[in-house]
Amino acid sequence: MTGLLCFLWTHTQKRVLAESATSLVSPPLVSPQSFRFPALSVSYMQYRVKTYRKTKRKRRKRKPRLRLRRGVFHLSKVIGTKPCVMLYFAPGNPSSEAELQALQAVSKTMGSSLHYFGIVRVRNRRMLRYTKRRLKKLRITLPILLDWRGVLAYATLTRKLPSYAVLDKPGHLRLSQASALTELVAPHHSLLTVIQELAKGQKIPSIRAPGYTPNPYRWLGKKAPSLKTRVHFSSKPSKLVTTRPYTKRPTFVIFWSITCPHCRKILPLVQKYYREHKNQWSVISVVQLPKRSLRRTLKRFKHKHKLTFPLLSDPKGLLQHRFHVRSYPTFLLLDTTSKIRAVHFGATLPPQQLFPKLLRGLQ
Repeated sequence: MTGLLCFLWTHTQKRVLAESATSLVSPPLVSPQSFRFPALSVSYMQYRVKTYRKTKRKRRKRKPRLRLRRGVFHLSKVIGTKPCVMLYFAPGNPSSEAELQALQAVSKTMGSSLHYFGIVRVRNRRMLRYTKRRLKKLRITLPILLDWRGVLAYATLTRKLPSYAVLDKPGHLRLSQASALTELVAPHHSLLTVIQELAKGQKIPSIRAPGYTPNPYRWLGKKAPSLKTRVHFSSKPSKLVTTRPYTKRPTFVIFWSITCPHCRKILPLVQKYYREHKNQWSVISVVQLPKRSLRRTLKRFKHKHKLTFPLLSDPKGLLQHRFHVRSYPTFLLLDTTSKIRAVHFGATLPPQQLFPKLLRGLQ
């Protein structure tokens, strides 16, 4: 009897906690594809051009002075009014400062259809003074949000700098982790074209950018490079994709690493799905071994999950470099003429959803 009462008590307690947790999130904050950006209040600074009064006395030409303005910025006043483009940057870093200048130029050409912000991680007063000097030297007039506690880095899904984040008009995070305006964040779409579409009022899907350029999106529609390499646990050399067994049907090329936990999780699922559809398409994988001592680990992994598709070696990273692959796992789909038709990054989707989605690129 006591055990039954304890069970009923814990069951009702879990149900109450679950209901209270769901009630904390209001319906407008929930999106099936992305999440709404938090309406935070953060400190900011912005340099503005100081204007002079017009007088009859002639003044010698000089650069207009910049006046610093500081205060607290409430994101609730911005979210829900216009789309926002945010750049998380590091002062003193050449690529970050180049992207900040490019974003300021874009903000002047695009007009007032979007909001533009810079975000900088500030840890102490010394870093704050250095940020002021760099902004004044570069003559940046965009509002710069000061991320003292790293909350904005968490909200914008920032992993490395520079990093762009794009919010749509309702305030949902639609794009993250893009490193440059010229980066291809989707097939045949750079970040700049996505911003232009957003400025025209068009809706954009949720995009997680590769985070580097050049990336495999540049190979879409082009013939895959043919490089000779060896197959692990086989003494026969093999050509990538252009050998006879892989030209009669589409081929999936998977770049992965034995040290990547997401790769080790999805590869057995790929093998299971491949066993059911091996008459329709082929699979080859390019595995990265950071150390030679991991060869035994790879062998045990292959025998444990009974991987039947070839494991191509890439000891010097030539294949990875030629295909512009920097993250694992990366999936490429090649048609019968060895042209790359689709690209996918990460292990967010199971093979049952991912492979049919990529095969639509052949249509």
